[in-house]
Amino acid sequence: MIREKNDILVTISGILTTMLEDMGIEEEIETGSKLVEDLGFSSVDSLHIMASIDMELGKKLPYEKLVLRGGQYVSDLTVQELADFVYDTQDREDPEPMKMS
Repeated sequence: MIREKNDILVTISGILTTMLEDMGIEEEIETGSKLVEDLGFSSVDSLHIMASIDMELGKKLPYEKLVLRGGQYVSDLTVQELADFVYDTQDREDPEPMKMS
C-alpha cells in the first residue's frame, strides 16, 4: 500500500515524538527540524528511527542511499528529507535475498 506524503510525515513525527518522550525531552518537531542538531538524536537513535519506519511500512528501505552522498556519510537530516526519502522509495521492490553458496 502506497502511503501519502502527509501520512508518512505524521508517522515519522509520531516515532520521533515517542522517542523524545522516552528520553524525557519535550521538543516540537517541525519538517525543518534536524535529527541531530535540533532534536538531539545520536547515530544509534537514527538507526532505531529507520528500523521503526521499516516496521511501520512492513518493508526494509535502502537508507544507505539517504545517508551516503558522494561516498561520504551525511551528518544530519531534516524530518522532511527523511519523509521525502520514505515517500520516494516506499514502492520499490524488495531485493531478492542473497544466496549462500
